[in-house]
Amino acid sequence: MEFVKWFRIFKRKQTSVEGVLISLLVSTISGILITLLGVSMIKKGIFDIYIEKLGKQIDLQIIIRKRNNE
Repeated sequence: MEFVKWFRIFKRKQTSVEGVLISLLVSTISGILITLLGVSMIKKGIFDIYIEKLGKQIDLQIIIRKRNNE
């Protein structure tokens, strides 16, 4: 929605307070829906593979930095 407003793809911009408020409402609702989707995906464990790889990379970087500082 913001992309459309800033780049005026449809030659439309917010000219009234009501338009701005509707835009904010739609953005808020979509943000809440995406958050709920993300929370449900985290609870199902969909991101476990990626988090495990990231955790190993972070652990390795911590070990390397500790060895370099000693």
